Amino acid sequence: MNINEIIEQKSQERRNAILNTKTEVAYNGKAYYVAADGDDYADGSEKTPWRSLKRVTEADLYEGDVVFFKRNDIFRGQLKVQNGVTYSAYGEGKKPTFYGSPENGANPDMWELYDAERNIWVYKKPLRDVGVIVFNDGESWSCKVLADYNDGFTIRDTDGEPFDIKVALDSDLKHFCNCADTEGPNGRPSRLVEGELYLRCEKGNPGEVYNSIEFNTVLNIVDAIRSKNVLIDNLCLKYGGSHGVGAGSVINLRVQNCEIGWIGGAIQLYNPKGRAVRYGNGVEVCTQCNGYEVKNNWIYQCYDAGVTHQQGARGGPFTIKDVVYKGNLIEDCVYGVEYFMYHSEEDPTYVRLMDNVLIEDNIIRRAGYGFGIQRPDKGLEACIMGWWRHNDAKNFICKDNILDRSVQYLVSVSAIEEESVPKY
Repeated sequence: MNINEIIEQKSQERRNAILNTKTEVAYNGKAYYVAADGDDYADGSEKTPWRSLKRVTEADLYEGDVVFFKRNDIFRGQLKVQNGVTYSAYGEGKKPTFYGSPENGANPDMWELYDAERNIWVYKKPLRDVGVIVFNDGESWSCKVLADYNDGFTIRDTDGEPFDIKVALDSDLKHFCNCADTEGPNGRPSRLVEGELYLRCEKGNPGEVYNSIEFNTVLNIVDAIRSKNVLIDNLCLKYGGSHGVGAGSVINLRVQNCEIGWIGGAIQLYNPKGRAVRYGNGVEVCTQCNGYEVKNNWIYQCYDAGVTHQQGARGGPFTIKDVVYKGNLIEDCVYGVEYFMYHSEEDPTYVRLMDNVLIEDNIIRRAGYGFGIQRPDKGLEACIMGWWRHNDAKNFICKDNILDRSVQYLVSVSAIEEESVPKY
């Protein structure tokens, strides 16, 4: 076999192993169960399980408890984790699946023709901003059209020329979200409001053309912000417009044996010039952490990074400590592994440090080959992206990874000392 065939075989073996990982979690508290045919008014036992992610989020859970979701079932919405709790799977079959998409849009009655000449359709139910529309579980996907916002939508990078949906949706499967009916802070449209979704579909009513239409709406599928001692195990997370697992200021967050795909693309914010900024990572920790592990996951089709730890320009000193990315298969993300830190604008003497980071035995493939290639800032794709930051670090080890193809870079990092060179 040639090298491409060897990498393909290794990737398939790892993918199959991750998808078929058994549930083996230890816990010393109470076990709760959730199934698609359950009842949120039940007691959450295996015989009478709960039904929804909302019920799990609102439950009074305690350190050492575990929540098991039934395999082969689909749950829609968001899960907000609780400290000290494990979330995993029970039963036989595929991993339990969490969809950030509010509903399957493959219903002809939910689409109305907006412009017959151009085959533009509007979805009858208002939605939060949609980063990408995924058809038939990845058979094809949409391209999001962006507009600036300055007292109304304007054509991107112009001097305020009015935006016209009919003109902007100039080819098949382009979409636009009009989420400006309610304005957010500083006179900008809030990314959390709902608005009309327009889609150009030249084959006819989208609900008739496709069997599955999922919307990546603004949402962290699993919200683990400021969590402590949380384990996410053996879950499948798909179709979220923000992050698969979104976290920050965490202690001992572990994500393992999961499938995470079709993540991101929604609008994060409008900058002071009214320009839309998109985002979306498979697993993210933003700001400090003490213990953060992402192991043995298949992560694919993310608008930004498969996995990342990062810190913005604001705030004081902090440490990102004890980070492990190991044994993952990361495919078709713009960045496989991404990390960066800004030095403080408030006080340049603040210490910002990455301490004890291990990136080992990952297979990272086709950086920039997925739907994220539609992003406007092309030419920055990388299997490992450290940006051009003053990333102070100690005990930072990157070894034994397979890096397979990138639109631009395999590795883009900088180091203060010449001898501080990553090894693969």
